[in-house]
Amino acid sequence: LTVHAAGGRAMLEDAKAAAPAGTKVVAVTVLTSLDGSDLDAIGVGLLVGRWMRVILALLFVQMLGTITPLVLFPAETFTQFPWAPTLEGQYIVKNVVLVTAAIVLGATVRGGQLVADPALVADPEPEAGS
Repeated sequence: LTVHAAGGRAMLEDAKAAAPAGTKVVAVTVLTSLDGSDLDAIGVGLLVGRWMRVILALLFVQMLGTITPLVLFPAETFTQFPWAPTLEGQYIVKNVVLVTAAIVLGATVRGGQLVADPALVADPEPEAGS
């Protein structure tokens, strides 16, 4: 059972008392609880390409919260660590792929370029007279 930690200790204790026997109660924090409008803002920001540093920072903060269950709750995210993720674990691992894509975008924000032809990187301009 997942509940939001902002409800306080009393709410968490009430949730545990109301849950069926053997149910684990997991509290999430603000890092994992961005609402739809927050996620829409990140998506629109990535599409528009403005304020990329801020957008990527927000994306990393959100993904940090999303990825933490892999470390904090390995029994719930893997059937056999680290090779067989559960359905929840697969969803979280998918977010790691999104983070790697954001790293590529972050490199372009800092002046990096994506080059399709490796020869252009090795020899961008032929020497004069050759």
